[in-house]
Amino acid sequence: MGGVLHIYNEASFAAADFSGASVGGSLYVDGAAFSALLDARRLKVGGALRIYNGASFAEAYLSDASVGGSFYVDGATFSGSLDARRLKVAGILYISNGASFAEVMLEDASVEAYVAILDSRVTGKFYARRLEADKGIFMHDSEFAEVSLGAARVGSELSLNGSRFRGDFFAGGIEVNDNFLAQENAEFTNVSFSDAEVKGAVALGGAKVSGLLDAGRSKIGGTLYLSDAGPFNQVNLQYASIGGSLNAIGSKFTGDFTADGLKVANDIFLRSPEEGESGFSEGVKTEFATVRLVGALVGGDIDANGALFSGPLMMSRMKVDGTVTLSDKAQLTSVDIVDSTIGGSLAMSGSSFSGPVDARGLKVASSLNLTGDSKFADVNLSGTSVGGDINAEGSAFKGEFRAHGAKVDGNVFLRGKAEFAEVNLMDASVGGVLDASGSRFTGQFNADRLKVGGGVYLRDKAEFAGVDLLGASVGGDLSAIGSRFTGPFTADGLTVGGNVFLRDKAEFAGVRLLGASVGGVVQMLGSTFAGPVDMTGLTTSELALWHGAQGDPKWGKDSSLTLRNAHIAALQARIPESWVRADGTPLQLDLQGFRYDRLGGLGSGAEGDLSRIGDAAPLIAWIEAAGDSGGQATGHAPQPYFQMESVLRTMGAGPAADEVAFARHLHRMDHYGNTLRDWVAWAGEWVWRLLVGFGVYPFRLLWWFTALVVLGTILGRRTGALCTQGWLGCFWYSLENAFPLMEPGRRNRDLFHDHPAVRSFFHFQKIAGFVLGTILVGTLTLLGN
Repeated sequence: MGGVLHIYNEASFAAADFSGASVGGSLYVDGAAFSALLDARRLKVGGALRIYNGASFAEAYLSDASVGGSFYVDGATFSGSLDARRLKVAGILYISNGASFAEVMLEDASVEAYVAILDSRVTGKFYARRLEADKGIFMHDSEFAEVSLGAARVGSELSLNGSRFRGDFFAGGIEVNDNFLAQENAEFTNVSFSDAEVKGAVALGGAKVSGLLDAGRSKIGGTLYLSDAGPFNQVNLQYASIGGSLNAIGSKFTGDFTADGLKVANDIFLRSPEEGESGFSEGVKTEFATVRLVGALVGGDIDANGALFSGPLMMSRMKVDGTVTLSDKAQLTSVDIVDSTIGGSLAMSGSSFSGPVDARGLKVASSLNLTGDSKFADVNLSGTSVGGDINAEGSAFKGEFRAHGAKVDGNVFLRGKAEFAEVNLMDASVGGVLDASGSRFTGQFNADRLKVGGGVYLRDKAEFAGVDLLGASVGGDLSAIGSRFTGPFTADGLTVGGNVFLRDKAEFAGVRLLGASVGGVVQMLGSTFAGPVDMTGLTTSELALWHGAQGDPKWGKDSSLTLRNAHIAALQARIPESWVRADGTPLQLDLQGFRYDRLGGLGSGAEGDLSRIGDAAPLIAWIEAAGDSGGQATGHAPQPYFQMESVLRTMGAGPAADEVAFARHLHRMDHYGNTLRDWVAWAGEWVWRLLVGFGVYPFRLLWWFTALVVLGTILGRRTGALCTQGWLGCFWYSLENAFPLMEPGRRNRDLFHDHPAVRSFFHFQKIAGFVLGTILVGTLTLLGN
């Protein structure tokens, strides 16, 4: 037929067969009714095909039909199936104005313009697999049951705005050359565009998906908008690729949000709207259940500020070129970011985490911030590498804060009245400082083998249960000024390049610095030590127990101080004030092997330099108190005396050194046993003491020699042989006789004493003089050596 075919609304047909027909012009079905089958398979229409004005059909077959113009279905009703498989339309396929269908089949159809389905309804299946629409597909404000656009090709935009899909919407493998839009309150049960390729954006802003949103393995050239929408149930973005950003601001996700292996060129926005942000109602929160971004690759940032996560947030093995923020009152349960890499910073500030934060092996190029009064359960940063700082100022950690083996190029800030339970920094490495000033630690602070390039600050009224710094290395100062330690402070093998400050009203239960090495000073001024302080093997330039207004340490009734084998360049203390407990009893000391090069060092006056003390009795009492208090080994322990004597002589305090040396010999005499050999030795010591003061005072022999000469002078004056020579003659006789190296004069050499007692005395005098002279020479020789 070469012209136009127009079927008017008065026409009524049971069935009509146009199969294989050809209409050279247009075909109009204007209100006609077909109560049975309309068979128009292979129909060829040279112009437009228009079905309108209330036309109705039972079933219509248009498969393999060809329309040279546009195909309009305007308000028509199809109570059965419209089968238009392989239909070819040169213009528009336009379905509108309340058109309704039981089923539509457009598989393998081809439309050179666009497909528009507006304000229409399909109660059954809408199958358009492999449909080709060169100018786009628009399915607006319509209702559908089950829809399939699998492997369809859309030359421009695919838009589903305002439509309602009661069944599954399947668009797996679809190709869309522009945007894929499903906005303006579109509603879905299940949506799938897995393996799809969309060159523009995918926008579901304002949509609701009660079932699964599946975009797994899809490729999206622009941004994926899931913002201001929902509730969504399950979302699958596994191994999808997004050329723009992923935007879920202001939406609600009640099921799993799964995006393992997702690739996003720009940012991922999972945050809540900011206050006053355009397009969002006031107080709206973005809500998630479980979120998985395992192995995701993100070219920009991940922003989840202010969002609510009722399930775990899993981001292990993720790579983010920008920053990750979970801040601004975000609420999360557990966070898994194990072995992930972040090119910027990770911020978890001002938020709450009711479950564990597992960040083992995390690499952060910039800083890791846990600040802003955040609340955490367990935090695991073991093996983490941070290019900037770890900052936890002011936050609360109810569980373990674990950073075992972490490597931090910057600083670690645990300060600012933060609250911690157990802290584990074992084997960690910090390039800057570790600052825990002013915070509270109710569990063990374990930092064994910690390496810190700068200082370690545990000061400013911080509170600790126990501190372990065994084998730690600190490049700067270790400062515990003014803080409180209710458990032991243990730092065996500690190495400090700067100073160790345990001063200024700090309180310690016990301190151990066994084998520690301190490049600067160790100060304990004005602090309280309730338990034992063990500094065995300590090496430092100065140990300061007193300085001016800071005062002496306050020792408790159970305190003691062990300095066994310690080596200190300068010892600054008051004696005895620095070594007395609060109850007035002497402090238990162990000074065995304790070496120091000088006394004093924190002042130029006599009160700051123990070597300038006029009386060595306090120094001797200090050494003796160490032995009596049970601190050092019982029995003969001369080393503390030797050490004090050596230092005093080096510093020019010779008389005080002699007093200490004399006390050392008395100490030896006090510790002889009850054997005959010990008694003989004790007697010899007693004689040695009597004659030359144990060799300390060798010239005491001169007094004995003088007494011997004087006694001889008196006896000689009373004998017949010398009485005629006068006192001077008797003196010279007594001196010549007593002095072993002096040859008597001729008159005195042959002198004979007739009284036996006098004769015996002068024999004794000669022998005694020889013995005293020999002892004097030997003592002087020993002292010289």
